[in-house]
Amino acid sequence: MAKKENPIYRVTEIIGTSKTSWEDAARQAVEVAAGSLRDLRIAEVGKLDMKIEGGKVVAYRARFAVVQIRRLINAGVLSISAGSAA
Repeated sequence: MAKKENPIYRVTEIIGTSKTSWEDAARQAVEVAAGSLRDLRIAEVGKLDMKIEGGKVVAYRARFAVVQIRRLINAGVLSISAGSAA
């Protein structure tokens, strides 16, 4: 009988910052996160804000959740790839 795989997902919240834009903040954060979190599939923006000093915007921040896929084999044993964040 073949093993049936049921995917499960891990959600991790991260915050990116940039002096230029929210898009740049999000892109940089995902690229850094991808260095230690494996199998990233989705990034969902939860909040955007700005840091203000002296009446001027000095930084953009993007807070979002990144989703990693995991596999649950035979509804009992969780298999996590070596080198992935716990």
